[in-house]
Formats: sequence, structure tokens, C-alpha cells
Amino acid sequence: MHHLRTLRGAELAVSRRAGKLVIYRLTDTGRALLASLTGQQLGPGAAPTTSH
Repeated sequence: MHHLRTLRGAELAVSRRAGKLVIYRLTDTGRALLASLTGQQLGPGAAPTTSH
């Protein structure tokens, strides 16, 4: 997944290994960027809400 590697390279996401899986999460900078683009504030570990 090259797009996740790009986010990690830009320091917008970090990763950790869990067995065979690689878990990614946004950094504070990544969350701030996403919040500015979406207009939603995200806390650590939070996911944006969706409306149906």
C-alpha cells in the first residue's frame, strides 16, 4: 500500500507491526490536516463520523 507509505514518509501517519498485520494511525499533524480538510475535529484514536 504505497499511499500509506507516502503518508508515513510525510509524517502524517505512523505504523506498527502486529503479527502479519501493519497497523497505521494518524499523527497529531495528520489529524490536524484531516480536521482542516473535513471541518471535523478528531481526537487521538477517533474516527470521523459519517451521516447516512
